[in-house]
Order: sequence, then C-alpha cells, then structure tokens
Amino acid sequence: NYLVMKNVTASSSAFPISTAVLVEGRFTTDQSGLHPEIVDRDYYPEEVFEITSSHSFYQVDNSPHVQGWMNRANIIHVDRFVFLPGNHNTWAQIYERVFSEGQPRLNWRAHSSRDTTPMRSGRKQMIAQRIPRAGQKYTISRDYTAHMTLPVRTVNEILPNYVRGFANWSVILGKPLNQIDPVSDEIPHNAKPIQLQAGDRFRIIGGDDTVYTVLDNDRGRYSQFNTEYSGQENYNYTRHKLDRDLPDDLPLAFEIEMIESTAEVLLDGKIRPAYLIYKSNRFWGATRETQFGDDNILYTRGYGHVSYNHREFALWARNVVHDGFYRQSRQANLSTYQITDPDTEATITVNSLSRYSPGYVLIDSRGFQGEFSSGMHDFAMRDKITRYLGLEPPEDEQRPMMRLYNCEAVNTGGVANPERFLEVHAGAAEAPDMPAPCRALLERLP
Repeated sequence: NYLVMKNVTASSSAFPISTAVLVEGRFTTDQSGLHPEIVDRDYYPEEVFEITSSHSFYQVDNSPHVQGWMNRANIIHVDRFVFLPGNHNTWAQIYERVFSEGQPRLNWRAHSSRDTTPMRSGRKQMIAQRIPRAGQKYTISRDYTAHMTLPVRTVNEILPNYVRGFANWSVILGKPLNQIDPVSDEIPHNAKPIQLQAGDRFRIIGGDDTVYTVLDNDRGRYSQFNTEYSGQENYNYTRHKLDRDLPDDLPLAFEIEMIESTAEVLLDGKIRPAYLIYKSNRFWGATRETQFGDDNILYTRGYGHVSYNHREFALWARNVVHDGFYRQSRQANLSTYQITDPDTEATITVNSLSRYSPGYVLIDSRGFQGEFSSGMHDFAMRDKITRYLGLEPPEDEQRPMMRLYNCEAVNTGGVANPERFLEVHAGAAEAPDMPAPCRALLERLP
C-alpha cells in the first residue's frame, strides 16, 4: 500500500474542528418522548433540554456523541453558560451504576444501538450535570491529576483551588467501577453530578463560613477526561477554578451548600437561543465575561489531526507542508506469530510482514508532528522478521527506513535504532522518485 503526496499544503488552522447549530430551546420538566423507563426513575435529572425550533439533536449527531469515544465532547451553550450532557456510555456505564440508589438498573443495551440511545430523543436531551439550586446541598469533589496507568486510578496531585461537580467514585472509593454498589458503598444521595458555572458561590458543610466563588467552567484535561474510570466508560466531566484555595485537610469528596447558582435562572421555562456544539478535543473556558456565541465556545481552531492514515503504508511526499498533527492507526493484531528475535534471541510476538511499513520518503517537506513517528519501530520489526525468515536483506537503498531530503522540523522521535533506520540528507538532488507502481498509474491517467 502506498500513500503519495506532492505539492500539498495541509493545515489544521484553516478550518474549525467543530460543528455549531443555532437553535431555540429551554429547560423543562416535560420528559414526554423519552424512554418510559427513564421517566419513571427518580434518580435521573428532573429537567431536560428541549429544542423548540425546527431543529434536532441529530444535526450534530456523531458516534462520539451517541456511544462515546475518546477525547471529544458535545456541549449545549445557552446565554453565557455551557452544559456537558455526557454521552451514551456516560449514562449507561457510570451514571446508571453509581447513582441508581439500589433500584433495579435500566438495561441500556436493550434500548440502544450504535445510533440511538435512551438519553435523548430528537428534541429532548438529558443533561448529566444538572443545574444546582441555591440553598440545596450537594456532594462534589476536589480536582486532581491522576496516575492513569493503574487499573483503578489513584490521585497524583491535589489541585488546591479546583473542583469537579461530577466526582469519580472509583477514585474516591479505591475500587473498580464494576464493583461499586451505591448502597453498600454509601454514595450520598446528593452526589449526583451538578454543572457549576462561573459566578456560582458555595460554602463547605462542616467548615467555617468561607464563601467560595467559581471562576470558570471548562472540560477536564485529557486523558482524565473520558478515560479516568478505566478507559471505556466516557467519564465526561467539567472542572472549575475557585477564587481561593480549599482547606488542605478537606477530603476528596465533600458536601457543599449552594449560596448562588447563576444558571438557575434558566429553569424559568423561557425559550432562549442556544447552540448545539460538537466541540472535538478542545477546551472552552467559559467565565463571567463570556458572551453568547463567543468563538472559544463555538469553535475548535488550529487543533486536531490533519491526516489520519494506516501506519503500514509506504509514504512518499514531495513539497508537502503538513502544518498540524499526523496520526497513524494502531497496529492491528489480525494475525500474530512467535519468532526468535535475531538480536536478543528472546521470543517475541509479531504481526505478519505486510502489517509493517516498508518505509517513508519525505522530500522538501516539513511538519508531520504529533504521532507521525509512533509506528516507525515498524522498520526495525520488519528487519527482524526478514532476518528470522532467513531472507536476503534488501540493498541499502531498499532497506525499510525513514529518509529525509531537505526536510525541516519533521518528527523523527519514534524511529528505533536511528543509526540503522533513519537517513537525513541536506539536499534533494539524490531523492528517489515516487514508487514505480504509482508513477506508472499516473502515466496511464488521461
């Protein structure tokens, strides 16, 4: 397989990695049209967001929104406020297990497919982090960085002046999500997620009379955003900076009383303009100064993968400016084999030879950042397999490797054994032509 690029300029800054649809809508307690088992369960939010104009949530529908996937977010923007509804897996795998209060759990799998979900209809959408009420008490959590390599994530560093309205009870309890029982683990009734907004004020129950003010509303950081439970549950949460540090001895989960909830005004049932937004993988950072329709809320600019290709391709590029991230697919384990490593004599597992790239050639090009180098150990693996099979090693000019001719700022950090599998040439005079089959195909075209 060949990927040939010539005289190309590709830039992620040229287009927004997002979709925003202007609608009219309101928060309402009328849940008609949602799945009846959702409506009958009192541990779900009382209000839903309803589109009242001639639009539909399907207009920004995508598989990350419905089933959940990696570092993407769908948000709803009303007035200066931002709401993170959560996706199908947020509800099915986290909310249903952690907050069901001992009631028989809804079988989400029986009521959904790849493109449908009980969390919403075309016009109505449940919001995972509900609007809090002034005078009510809620259990929230401190924000932190986490050790993400452990099956049950653990806290790395507590952030002194940040909180989450959607706590991770796997981290708090120190146990896997599938072992959490909301009754025996005594998850508080008021621990259901809330959506804090800039300007909200609260005090800590059991503390002094200090009032804390929320300064912003933003998404969690990757990779904790989405994967902080165990990687598959789509933990979509928001984090919020406060105007002062929390007490050092405050536990991870703690109870607050809302003094002011700035978004509570939206519960008046009035119809307002709103944006339905597919945000991709970028922050939004809503503050008290945010205006409805601000660019940082609606758009994701200059961020995202310009290219996403199979890593086993042979790549040839001439005069290419790839200004942005280049991503390669994972090495699929379609067929694996055990071989003896000819360098160490250890037994290693490899894919079939065809799954490893035979080489990259870049000429008069620059860019290709991000994951461009993540598969370049393929050259070393291909070389090991060839030698293990007793095949004649290819001539130097045919050896699988990365060859750069007059290229600037190309990511080569992932090349294994660069002394054997990386060539850097100052000029382009000796650069090879594109692969012969590709040249022959071009010559046959009209």
